[in-house]
Amino acid sequence: MHNDPISDLIALIDPRMIVTSGLVAGDDWAVRCPAPDGLKFVAMLQGSAWVYSDETPALPLESGDVLLLNGTLPFVLAGNLAATPLDASEVFTDAGSGIGKIGTSAGARMIGGHVALDRDRGHLLLDILPPAIKLGRDRSAAAGVRAMIGRLDAEVREGRIGGGGAISQLAQLIILDVLRYHLEEMGDGAVGWLRGVTDPRIGPAIKHLHDRPEHDWHVDELARLAGMSRTAFAQRFKAIAGIPPVAYLTKWRMHLAEQKLAGGARVAQVAHALGYASEAAFSQAFKRERGLPPSSIAEQSSLAAETAGFNRDSWRGAPLFTTADSEASAAEEVQ
Repeated sequence: MHNDPISDLIALIDPRMIVTSGLVAGDDWAVRCPAPDGLKFVAMLQGSAWVYSDETPALPLESGDVLLLNGTLPFVLAGNLAATPLDASEVFTDAGSGIGKIGTSAGARMIGGHVALDRDRGHLLLDILPPAIKLGRDRSAAAGVRAMIGRLDAEVREGRIGGGGAISQLAQLIILDVLRYHLEEMGDGAVGWLRGVTDPRIGPAIKHLHDRPEHDWHVDELARLAGMSRTAFAQRFKAIAGIPPVAYLTKWRMHLAEQKLAGGARVAQVAHALGYASEAAFSQAFKRERGLPPSSIAEQSSLAAETAGFNRDSWRGAPLFTTADSEASAAEEVQ
């Protein structure tokens, strides 16, 4: 069974729900939450609220809306924009059930989750998403997400056996659905490699690269699969995706290599799995792209395991798509 590039990305960044909490609020209320440091989603189950940060305008949320936040700034959830925010640590200090309460009434009820991403590859998603994506209740995609949010709410409240696994799986599905919605809404306005994935000509070529990263792909072959001439395909691919097709393949292979090496695979095994003629050829390509030998990844991953969560300031590898092509990538394109 072949995956599509978006599914490949979700698997690569390994989203894990590490904190899930509910909030019941009434009267004139506001709560300041810490920066997402990864992804944070907020789902309105009842009532309405506002969300804003020091650098973004207030965004309204109504019952049934879902918001995905991607940023490095603290943000505020409020029932009244004039209310002085309480710190989240005050609201949730005694929330043994995972549900914080503000005020004496229950005009608003919501559930939120902090989603940690792979510390070395989480940026592949974070770097191409806007600070906030709102999935309104009136959108067709919202019905499916609402059903998952309802299940997530039940898992948090009931604390059943196996709830941790269910919560993590639901987090992945929620992110995937919101990302689908974002892609459908953006269309040609998508940025980075997301635009390449959604392009009717370039998208299928990218899928072939993902399905068979070990194949010795050439531009002529990809152009035939896209139903285009070699020149037209190469120009369109670079114009849309930001880099040439073979350079894309090299970068995708390196991301897969990092994942395999971090999982304990030997360098020779990874070289063979990704289509390199020898361990030396793979090591040379890896060092050219990443600036360090593949043998260092296992040691680096071992150290990273001692620190939980995602840190944007840690070594992050290279972006999946970049407009600054290396000379080596340009040389590969002449195949």
